[in-house]
Amino acid sequence: MRTISAVAATRTCVIVTTLAGGSLVWMSMSAAYGEGGGGAVKPWIVPARAAQKKNPVAADEKSLTLGQQLYVRECRSCHGAAGRGDGKAGIDLEPRPTNLTEPSLWDQSDGAMFWKITEGRGDMPGHKELLTDAERWHVLNYMRSLAPRPPAKEPEFEAPPACGEALSSVVHRYLDLHGALVRSDLNTAQNCCGSFASTLSELAQAQSALDEARRAAWKSDVEAIQKAQAAVSDSSSDLVSLRSAFRDLSASLAQALRHFGHAEASPVLAYEVGQGANSKMWLQAFGPAENPYGRGAPAPDMPCNRFARIRSSGAARVK
Repeated sequence: MRTISAVAATRTCVIVTTLAGGSLVWMSMSAAYGEGGGGAVKPWIVPARAAQKKNPVAADEKSLTLGQQLYVRECRSCHGAAGRGDGKAGIDLEPRPTNLTEPSLWDQSDGAMFWKITEGRGDMPGHKELLTDAERWHVLNYMRSLAPRPPAKEPEFEAPPACGEALSSVVHRYLDLHGALVRSDLNTAQNCCGSFASTLSELAQAQSALDEARRAAWKSDVEAIQKAQAAVSDSSSDLVSLRSAFRDLSASLAQALRHFGHAEASPVLAYEVGQGANSKMWLQAFGPAENPYGRGAPAPDMPCNRFARIRSSGAARVK
């Protein structure tokens, strides 16, 4: 039996290990674990390109049937028939197999979960040889069917697609900056600051299709983002100043997403640590949380909000 060594329980994610006979076991454990008893805890960071990988296998009836068959063969003994982590073969495993019915599993992208299964880490082997690419996607599709999607916050206002696309362009540049701050990479962060100009222009142009009431809200949100982005650019000489300005950029972009949504395929996640004046929030495309405000900074287990796609039809919701 293969087991995971030196587990450091900091926040939940999904991993895979192998039992005798090649059975696939997903376990709920820290996104970071020490190597060699007492070793430093290292976050298991998925490369951005891998995390953004799209699932090429449609979750149709054929895929779900194949995924269920593979699940029964490879996973049920530990995860149980319903995926609750209560299989007989998983009773003595530490950590216990994850409950695949938890909605929070949706906060990780398909690409991120596929990469972890494929590559492995430490005592956890990669699964390139155990399952084909297609088989891993089928299993993932079936596992997704076991957990309901967590609710996402619907945008307050209806808006045309151009508004969602413009906000998504800003989100993409923002996520590049977030990644640089997580890595404490000042040079890349400075380059990211200069990439906002074209996206801010898109924001200004997108308001033309809005009526008067929504245009006022859009204009206010855009001005707040522009002001915060200018502060980020002016503060890019050092990481301390840049992170302080990034906090305001995060808040202004979150407000715009709360009002109008975006054009991403999945909800944009908001994370927050601290309370009141000391709170710090940021946005991510997927989990687990990666705090951009300094190495070793705490990261929450769950997002505080999930912002849904743009609403392109129907009446604006009244608070």
